[in-house]
Amino acid sequence: MKRVLIDTNVVVDIFLDRPGHSSTAAQILQALRTRRIVGCISASMVTDLYFIIGRHINEAYAREVVESVYATFRILTVDRRLIREALDAPMSDFEDAVQAVTALKIGVTAVVTRDKKGFLDSCLQIYSPEEFVRALE
Repeated sequence: MKRVLIDTNVVVDIFLDRPGHSSTAAQILQALRTRRIVGCISASMVTDLYFIIGRHINEAYAREVVESVYATFRILTVDRRLIREALDAPMSDFEDAVQAVTALKIGVTAVVTRDKKGFLDSCLQIYSPEEFVRALE
């Protein structure tokens, strides 16, 4: 089963049902729930999601999202060593660097993101959500 890093913007699309992105996000969520792929996120993303969802909807829904993320995604540990690697990485976006170095440590080879430029120097194969859904077919 393929392990894939799912970027914050795609996870937010899933849970906020964003116009223009909800159909593709639903297909990715279906692939996660049917175990066609293992969706990986960094532990630091969980608190980011809680904050983003809580601000857009409310804290009760944000907690439901965290419960769903906990059940659906593989949550990757972020530690001191990985923070150092992210700081030293050639990537311009620190948050993306944390996710990338964390994912690479467990053998993730691809990322699904709507912000491809953030992962250009990550050594990960980069897919837009639409490209990834097509690759699953």
